[in-house]
Amino acid sequence: MNLDSFLLNWRFSFEWGDSYILIILVVFAVIVFVGVKMGARRDQQVAESFQKFAETQNLSFSAGVSQGSAKFVADFGVGSLYDVNGQVRNVFWAEYNHVLRFRAFEYMITVPTKHGSTTLRISVAQLGLPIQLPDLQVRQEDIFSRIGTKFGKQDIVVGDKGFDRMFRIRGVDEDAIRTFLNEDVRAWLMLDVDRGFETKGYQMMIFKGGELNEKFVAESRKSLLELWDLLPENTKQGGMQ
Repeated sequence: MNLDSFLLNWRFSFEWGDSYILIILVVFAVIVFVGVKMGARRDQQVAESFQKFAETQNLSFSAGVSQGSAKFVADFGVGSLYDVNGQVRNVFWAEYNHVLRFRAFEYMITVPTKHGSTTLRISVAQLGLPIQLPDLQVRQEDIFSRIGTKFGKQDIVVGDKGFDRMFRIRGVDEDAIRTFLNEDVRAWLMLDVDRGFETKGYQMMIFKGGELNEKFVAESRKSLLELWDLLPENTKQGGMQ
């Protein structure tokens, strides 16, 4: 069979409907390919921007986690999201006075929905401490209260009406938490309702829904270091272990 005969037979071997299906499949494949390429290009641009930002802020930066997301989460934890399988990317880090370890990164998790599942992007900032603090959540009711590990079944009343009205407090050791949330810490928190935070073990953490950006990294680092400075000296020396 010569080439002309082959092409003629191929042409009439399909119905018009089959041709349309083939065209749709090809177009779909092209769209997916272009989307993947554009996504990869955007990720590269974001990583390059983050790298420049890190250099101006005396931070180290990595677009990925060389030891793998699972090990990263296991080593450093992500508070109430600790038991949720997720992916980590765009990691900033620094060390202060050989004692405090700051990290900020984007955490992506897949959660079930009525119609399947969806991926949530969460910005996380952590300050690694030399002492262990009581497990504690201080924030408004939001999506983070509905996923991950729950620290307690009911809100803890600190006794400051204005503070108790602005924030939801959860934890186990109520006496230690009330000591931790002293007048200075409460006054600092009440300056901005978005200053909610979480402590777990040797970590203080701040969460925010959405993709990681430079503003979150800068503001969360500032907030976590300020919060550490507000803690009583006996606490910093291990008084709450």
